[in-house]
Amino acid sequence: MKKYLNRSQVHILLTLAVMIIIFIESAMPGDMSGAQSGFFVRIIVSITGADPDTAGFVIRKLAHFTEYAILGMCIMLNVKDWYDARFDSVESNSLYSLKARHLWSLAWIIGTAYAMSDELHQRFVPGRSGEIRDVCIDAAGVAAGAFVAMILMRRKDSNNNSTIQEA
Repeated sequence: MKKYLNRSQVHILLTLAVMIIIFIESAMPGDMSGAQSGFFVRIIVSITGADPDTAGFVIRKLAHFTEYAILGMCIMLNVKDWYDARFDSVESNSLYSLKARHLWSLAWIIGTAYAMSDELHQRFVPGRSGEIRDVCIDAAGVAAGAFVAMILMRRKDSNNNSTIQEA
């Protein structure tokens, strides 16, 4: 008989994959990381005529925000899975009232802690630096991603509840 991963296991693996990608990106020396973002900088500069230094800065910070927004979404799924597995009640499958804020806060704390460890890691990589500004950008990305995941889960829960009530 084939064994398949359940939803919670898939969420954990997806989160670990995102964390590994972030770790690998952070382990790149500064010149390699700069060359990687340089590709996008050249495209943006050729389209907009923006200053290359400004475009490079914006692109690098948007990359930080985006990768941590994805991580925030993944962590939010894991936090919701954890909550549902431990608190079996009528409300356990819905994200309403205070519970949603508590789950979001926990996801944000976990993601921000990872961002802090990532910036510490970068301090030991040649040509890289760990910066508080980047932790703030990463934390904002986690917050946004966890928020989007929370909204999507609420929508899914309300759709499931309306389908059950109609039946």
